[in-house]
Amino acid sequence: MFSWAGMQYFILLTWVAFRITNTQEMLYILKKLVLFDIDLSLINIGLGGVSLFSTLALLLIFWALHSYAFYFGELDNKLSQKSIIGSCVVSFIIGMGLILLWPSNAPPFIYFQF
Repeated sequence: MFSWAGMQYFILLTWVAFRITNTQEMLYILKKLVLFDIDLSLINIGLGGVSLFSTLALLLIFWALHSYAFYFGELDNKLSQKSIIGSCVVSFIIGMGLILLWPSNAPPFIYFQF
């Protein structure tokens, strides 16, 4: 798992070179990505308007559900055997998550704009 996370981190670092054209900005961003300075002014970034800590909580929930499904299996069967009220509650929670976390505006497509 650590090798996968490390690989994703290095891929993130290589994307900086494709996006930034100013060398000073690129060095500043790479410094922030490599040596995180615990700047708490970053709290209000994340999924839409959700804070950084809420985004981390969502990642933790995602990891927990997938770990449960991997080790115990049959999560889909357990959800399909729920009563109609249980199925409606699960569907409502998923739907509210999609509505609340949907971005308010679409960012421009930035790749390959050199």
